[in-house]
Amino acid sequence: MVADHSPGAVRLTYVDRHLPNPPLSVPGTGLEFILDDVRPSGGRPVAVLKVVAGPPPGRLTEIRLVAGQSAAVGKETVRAAHVHDMPDPANDAVDVQVRPAA
Repeated sequence: MVADHSPGAVRLTYVDRHLPNPPLSVPGTGLEFILDDVRPSGGRPVAVLKVVAGPPPGRLTEIRLVAGQSAAVGKETVRAAHVHDMPDPANDAVDVQVRPAA
């Protein structure tokens, strides 16, 4: 599921934690996101995202980000503004920001 969270950020959540998430488009970009998992690593929650870039069928890239970290995907930079690792994993979420790559 995608919902607006704050200016410039989109919140990615699970539609159903026990089913694969469909790819969801981020308006104004050429990217689609799939929230794959949120897991702890080194005491910090890490977002595992699958990102589809480009026209169909697109190129699938897996990225792992902690809050504040960025990764280049195609012509865009994806930043994890917040990674929410909740007690109930069904409520995990990631707030992402997408900007043109520098």
